[in-house]
Amino acid sequence: MARTTRRRPIFVDPNAKAWTISEDNYLMENQNVPLDEQAKTLSCTVDDVSNRREVLGLLQRARALIRLAEK
Repeated sequence: MARTTRRRPIFVDPNAKAWTISEDNYLMENQNVPLDEQAKTLSCTVDDVSNRREVLGLLQRARALIRLAEK
């Protein structure tokens, strides 16, 4: 029996910045860098970086790592 998953649909802002693969890679490789420094490096706003990290699933990963560290 196939398991169905209920995922929350991701809202895509039509006015949002088009992200390149290299920018996504930078966000993934530098997760521990504060948001404001990432925004300066990528020349965009902190909100843009935060939203992109959420789309990439980096926030869920960070929360999972925190839970594992607490155990």
